Amino acid sequence: MTKRCIILANGQAPKLSAFKYLFKNGFDKLICADGGADSALKLGLKPDFIIGDLDSAAEETLNYFNDVKTIKLSGQNDTDVEKCLKFAIKNKFSEAVLLGATGDRLDHTFCNLGIVLKFFDKIKLHILHQKTLLSAYEGNVNLKTIPGETISIYGFDEETL
Repeated sequence: MTKRCIILANGQAPKLSAFKYLFKNGFDKLICADGGADSALKLGLKPDFIIGDLDSAAEETLNYFNDVKTIKLSGQNDTDVEKCLKFAIKNKFSEAVLLGATGDRLDHTFCNLGIVLKFFDKIKLHILHQKTLLSAYEGNVNLKTIPGETISIYGFDEETL
């Protein structure tokens, strides 16, 4: 059985319709990366887990979600998103969609884009931002598309990483 989760970061919050679509398509656990819990509250969503160093989520949010499993990980070697991904991998999730990975801070956006490559060999990971989906593939791939759809392909190998 495939275990899939949504990881909500502390960037630009997606529309509720994105969550509804993902929940309908088998992504049944919501993991909030620290301040992502604030976005979940504003969207009326209840996370299954809140993970991070807990320096970004509002105290009121954490109090509101007092019945949600909250895991405080203080180390600064990993971002809160990476902490969530390591949790997902440890708990045998095979696929994750990262939402709220982009926003006002270019450094966070850039880091989150790189996370797709960093965790490529451990979990199937996608970033969804508005109408754009970023996924990493290896080897020969057949992509289902629709006429007029825009697709961008970037090639990486050992020399370009």
